[in-house]
Amino acid sequence: MNISVDLNSNHLVFGEKYSKFSKQFMDSKLMPLVDEGVERMVKKTGYTRHAISNWFIKTFGITPAEYYKQKANDVLKQEFIALHNLGFSTSDIAQRYNRSLKWVYEKELKLGLREKQKAIDTKTVFEKIYAGQNIRDIARDMGCSHSTVEKCLKENTPEGIVKYRHDNNISLLPNMETAKQVERCFADGKNIKETSEHLNIAKSTVIDYKKLFNLKTKLDHARDFMDKYLPDMIKANWSITKMSKLIGLSKSTIIRAIKKLTGFHYRDIKNII
Repeated sequence: MNISVDLNSNHLVFGEKYSKFSKQFMDSKLMPLVDEGVERMVKKTGYTRHAISNWFIKTFGITPAEYYKQKANDVLKQEFIALHNLGFSTSDIAQRYNRSLKWVYEKELKLGLREKQKAIDTKTVFEKIYAGQNIRDIARDMGCSHSTVEKCLKENTPEGIVKYRHDNNISLLPNMETAKQVERCFADGKNIKETSEHLNIAKSTVIDYKKLFNLKTKLDHARDFMDKYLPDMIKANWSITKMSKLIGLSKSTIIRAIKKLTGFHYRDIKNII
């Protein structure tokens, strides 16, 4: 029996297994695949998630989840810097990413692109309120998010800014471009909340423009239509379902409107008719 040959053979097998998991070998296999994600790395190399996770920790000092989160933040940071260099405001960036001003503000804080917002001066806020400025313009002038201004107003006007303006005879300075944007959103079927999010302005500002320019949402138009034609539909003995489809309001809304208008449930009116 040639023992030396068997021993050498065993040594070679052991050495092959060891090299597959050596740092140098894993680097050569995994490093080119890092940008593709852990799933692809597992599929293309046959390494287990555990093995790849250990490799990330040894190579980068962090877990895969931490690595990809950090990488995503680095990409976002460079995008924000590029947009600001092009003259984009924080509001413009929020619109570009279809996010709120608060989201952009918090991201810029985490990415080190801005310092934490100091408390705004309440007196200055109310000077601007009395001057007729809306929340969005106040936030722009004071270099903060509209949510910061909203918070200040909420703390100092428990009754709400709309009522506060009304009680103090404060009129909003009209901004025709904003009014047109609100009107377009309403025409597209957006409600007050959706319009607020789409334009990155406070809901109270949308309400102010709605009242100031007599703008109507799709729901407002449907209610106007119902108020005008509901009596005729009742006389024509239409079904609730037919009314609902034509008016564009729910059947329960129609039923409540009939009860309010006539004082009777519709089934009772139909029996009388």
